[in-house]
Amino acid sequence: MRPLRPLALLAALAAASAQAEDASLLLWNGNPAGPHLDIIRDEPARELKPIRIVGTRNGRFSGKLVVCANGPLKNVAAKITELKSPDGKSIIPASCIQVRLATGWIKSGWNVQPKAGSTFDVLNEAPSLAEVAPIVATDRYHWEKYHTWVKTGRSYVPVWVTVAVPPDAVPGEYSGTLAVRAGEASRDVPVSLAVHAWALPDTKDYRTWIEAIQSPDTLALEYGVPLWSEKHWQLIEQSLRLAAQLGNRSVYFPLLCESNLGNAESAVRWIKRPDGGYTHDFSIVERYLDLQTRLQGKPRVVCFVVWDTFLEGGQFDGDIKFESKESREERLAYRGKGPEVTLLDPASGKTEKHLLPPHSDPAGAALWAPLLKSLPELLAKRGLADALFFGIANDSVPHAATLDLVNRNVPDAKWVIHAHSFYGGKDKKANFQYAAFVWGVRGFCSGEKGWENPFLLAQFLRNMRDHYPLTTYRLAPEVNITGGQRGVGRIGLDSWPVLKNVRGVRATRVTERYPKASWRNLNITDALLAPGPDGPLGTARFEMLREGVQECEARIFIQTALDRGKLPAALADECRAVLADRDAFLKKAAIVQGTGRPWFADATPTEEAYLGYVEGWQEHSARLYRTAEEVAGPYVR
Repeated sequence: MRPLRPLALLAALAAASAQAEDASLLLWNGNPAGPHLDIIRDEPARELKPIRIVGTRNGRFSGKLVVCANGPLKNVAAKITELKSPDGKSIIPASCIQVRLATGWIKSGWNVQPKAGSTFDVLNEAPSLAEVAPIVATDRYHWEKYHTWVKTGRSYVPVWVTVAVPPDAVPGEYSGTLAVRAGEASRDVPVSLAVHAWALPDTKDYRTWIEAIQSPDTLALEYGVPLWSEKHWQLIEQSLRLAAQLGNRSVYFPLLCESNLGNAESAVRWIKRPDGGYTHDFSIVERYLDLQTRLQGKPRVVCFVVWDTFLEGGQFDGDIKFESKESREERLAYRGKGPEVTLLDPASGKTEKHLLPPHSDPAGAALWAPLLKSLPELLAKRGLADALFFGIANDSVPHAATLDLVNRNVPDAKWVIHAHSFYGGKDKKANFQYAAFVWGVRGFCSGEKGWENPFLLAQFLRNMRDHYPLTTYRLAPEVNITGGQRGVGRIGLDSWPVLKNVRGVRATRVTERYPKASWRNLNITDALLAPGPDGPLGTARFEMLREGVQECEARIFIQTALDRGKLPAALADECRAVLADRDAFLKKAAIVQGTGRPWFADATPTEEAYLGYVEGWQEHSARLYRTAEEVAGPYVR
């Protein structure tokens, strides 16, 4: 069904109001994969059905309801009961279910418009909202057709119901009730959950690569807390706990100040010795690693950032005319200088920036040697010897002096590169073992099994933005594991715009605050989380990425069982049919180019193609998990 025009939209809303049990409270079923459709089509005129959720053991799955009212919504709240099987013997307790009220970005000065993404992106964990004002809605869902607006005079609150299915849940159908209240009006809405018998692996064992880079400086600035204070560590833990749900397996420690990651200080502090040398304080690195390992399992990549583009080897590579005036001036002023690090005075606890000689200077190389030699032992104590990496190369490669310095002190050192590709023979200049590339990655469903790629290659969705369609987030993992890549890298976890301009509007991320360290179009430009009143919160985009990863794990499980050749012929045929049908289905929907920009497989993007995906994904997910359930019998033991 096509979106309604403005007059038709208003007519549908009026009709729904007249038909509602209580004209002050309208409810209709939402679609987690297409939240921008919630207020631009005729859902209010449809019959309210149970909130339907489809999932499998050991995963998290969402359903959605939309609450609407004439004028503002006040004192909106929702509460879920436990979910029971028909015979009442099997129960999923309410403690396993999150009920969150979705809003726009709740910090002043940043209003996310309902273009291709969602006006209602932030999933608030507070039990209620005091007041929600009417919004302006668009009558078009497509990102190229959002110019027509209509004032509905109504306010909306999507209610997300997310179930964490226990790994030992009894498979079958469950049901419960969501009680919704707004002002004096209230309604009870049925909730149904289908649980399949196959169990997802624990997130630390996911084979789909998702790299969500955490930003300590963003959290410190957002909440006005000192770097590395106890409150700061609590905020970091909130971010890392959410990232763990994606199977995040990497961490970055800048060893220099003001890198492209937006860090003001270096993660390792330098302490002057009376004899003129230095010792090093590794307490931040050690605490962070211990926290990440506890929450996410052992990381696959622990990257120590020893170089950035404003240092030797990167200052004037490429055409400097493409730099901004501010960036060009800062780089020219920095020419010939070495890295700055954080100097710590143990007596006072005070820190300051401290300029060291360049890596090519023998004096500078001698200063770095003790620190570099300490890193293998530091990681080996935590069972992470194989996770040690250095970086981050981009379209420029660190100077030969930097590579030599690292290799002398850490033989056969492995390097990380986040770049357009290996063009220019960069792969011959360093031992790159992890790459997140814009170009040189394979397209959708090329038949390759990315999870088996011996090289850790991920797609860097360079142009990903926070307002992109949810299909981009949901499908990006599967696009990559069926195209030869392990998954997706260099995604921002919590690096939302935190720095405000002169008008008080959020305008800049910490990854953009040091012009000398700008990577231009290779900067991190998205954030999966959003700023809540007490810490980072999940978003609709985060939920869709997570569900996409879970479907990748089911696909990998089915394909692996097929490859072993032990399935009965009929079941093997069914597995191949399911995967082929999924490919055909996905090819009709939004997929991801090398640039990260969403597009359709059809020559002319159509409303039908997009609606076909967002309205049909749940049935395809159910079939995928049902097939994994059938395979998970005696055939894989």
